[in-house]
Amino acid sequence: MKINKEEIEKVAFLSRLKLSDNEMEMYQSQFSSILDFINHLNKLNISSSDILGIEGKVKNQLREDEFIPCPEDERIASINQAFDSEEDQIKVKRVL
Repeated sequence: MKINKEEIEKVAFLSRLKLSDNEMEMYQSQFSSILDFINHLNKLNISSSDILGIEGKVKNQLREDEFIPCPEDERIASINQAFDSEEDQIKVKRVL
């Protein structure tokens, strides 16, 4: 599938990237190759293939959360280097 320059410019704009003409040509070629490969995969007949999955019981591999205290001098140094702090805590912008 051939990708045109306007589509690459649109992706660059949405990604907030400024691309040179050489980069535009390179990404145009790469995106086209990726989409060609996806089209090739879509044409494969997988109706007779077995479904791949994880055998056995799935177990959480993550460790438990634990509180590890920071040495006082490192904590104070971090707070002093922060952009904004309040009541001995680093103040950050609201996420939600």
